[in-house]
Amino acid sequence: MRPAKSGASMGWHWIAIIIGIMAPWVILGKSLRNTFKEGGAVTGFSVWAGMAVFTTSMALLAGWIIHRLLG
Repeated sequence: MRPAKSGASMGWHWIAIIIGIMAPWVILGKSLRNTFKEGGAVTGFSVWAGMAVFTTSMALLAGWIIHRLLG
């Protein structure tokens, strides 16, 4: 196992996390807004959080694979 490099090489983690958090709003759009309106804050947050966990893990996995292939 190689030691982690400091600096810009670890920036992809933050990019993947931000993409994962924002993806539910981009993917679901109006549907997610309607969930907040119709189901309330708890239901809307639950739907968003569930999607955010899934999309963040997928973005981190994809980032890790790309990072391993390129670097």
